[in-house]
Amino acid sequence: MEVQRADVKATALSGVAGALLAVGTAGLSSPALANTALQVALKLACVLLALALIAALSAIRPSVRSKTVLMGLGHQASGIGGAKEVADAFETAARSQDLRAGAERLSTLAGLAAKKFKSIRVAVDLTVSALIVTGIGILTACITS
Repeated sequence: MEVQRADVKATALSGVAGALLAVGTAGLSSPALANTALQVALKLACVLLALALIAALSAIRPSVRSKTVLMGLGHQASGIGGAKEVADAFETAARSQDLRAGAERLSTLAGLAAKKFKSIRVAVDLTVSALIVTGIGILTACITS
């Protein structure tokens, strides 16, 4: 569930950062942009937005490494003589293996969600920084002109 939430947030953030990057790039290519302070601010904002977009896209990219756990049953079945005891030993081992596989899967998904949310946090911070830099550039351009 948390992995899906992270993917939705990262997708929305990718759209916002990408749109702002497109607007910033279009603003840089405008011939009417003569103020160097505003140009520097927009260039820095574009770099920050590109980094935010990379961070958001890295959160979307799946990165689950497959871990195969091989368990032998020999240590659990040793010293058991009858068919019922062997069947009980196999049932216990299968239950134990299912629990261990479920715990490993849960641990892997929790780690993946934590990595995704960290990338999203970085992308949000970079996007906010880009907006602040752009605002400072616009204020500087208004004050100096």
